Amino acid sequence: MKNKGSTFFKVAGVLAIISGAIYCLGFVVIFPLIIGVPLIIGGVQFSKYAEFTDEQIKENSGAIITWIVVFFFGGILTGVLALVGYLMVVNSQTENKPQNNSSVEVSGKTLDDETEGETDDIGKIERLNKLKEQGLITLEEYETLKKQILNK
Repeated sequence: MKNKGSTFFKVAGVLAIISGAIYCLGFVVIFPLIIGVPLIIGGVQFSKYAEFTDEQIKENSGAIITWIVVFFFGGILTGVLALVGYLMVVNSQTENKPQNNSSVEVSGKTLDDETEGETDDIGKIERLNKLKEQGLITLEEYETLKKQILNK
């Protein structure tokens, strides 16, 4: 499944390739190449990012942010489009995180609910650990909720 910002990544990639080609055909041989070639390479890279899943975008966030900075130097529009695409993915992951409260909802149930085979605190803590491993809650949230379960 493509990421939520794939359209923005694709458009930014195409615009960067076009801008890079225009720079390379530009005024002086060296200066346009300094801007044009990185734009073309970054444009190709962002075209690849358009096919990534949200998880792959998260894993490659350092490279994506680097290319966004390069795009701002080569053309504000491409940088803005790439940034919007990146933020859409990051924000969608944040929106899916449970809020920090006393009970965490998982599959329509809260950790306070007794579900099949999970009538004990160990089962609840195991579910919390899975949420932490999936990146749905932070380590701090995990520790806080675990303490709440154990202190009942």
